[in-house]
Amino acid sequence: GFDCGTYTLICCKRNEEKDFSYKKEINAFLEMPLENEFVFNMMKQAGVPLILREDANVAYALGEAAVNMAYTMSGIELKRPMKDGCVNPSEQDAFQIMNVMMHSLLDEIDHDGETLYYSVPANAINEETDADYHEKILEAIFNAYESEKGYKVNAHPINEGLALVYAELADKAFTGIGISC
Repeated sequence: GFDCGTYTLICCKRNEEKDFSYKKEINAFLEMPLENEFVFNMMKQAGVPLILREDANVAYALGEAAVNMAYTMSGIELKRPMKDGCVNPSEQDAFQIMNVMMHSLLDEIDHDGETLYYSVPANAINEETDADYHEKILEAIFNAYESEKGYKVNAHPINEGLALVYAELADKAFTGIGISC
């Protein structure tokens, strides 16, 4: 399963012992002008996940490493590829950033066509959101995933509220209200 949240990306998988194993990453990035090669090279040597956009003369530091850098370096703004539960329309490289981070959380899959469920929000009732567009972005990201062995995932969306009902209300015959915030 995969939860693509505004703050955290979480991937959950059953291991051989049928226990759950989780991987997570903070869904954030820093944009750095490439004029500062010292900082870029320092981050690269430290193993910080980076995306290089030479055409725009910028690099993006991703995830928790980006958050840590934002706290230690003044004048650098921490950005988010998502806003209000959906892809952030004001970030032009949100798709590419999310693609890299989400693919990095998908461990080597065991076989081709492995089933993956990912949560998608419903449209907000108090703000203008486009959950359908967001769902198509996530679908494209998962459809583009290919493991080192050439395996792909068979990804299916599930509404966040419905996922909560399945996860929390089994002992009540799945009756109740699932609310995702």
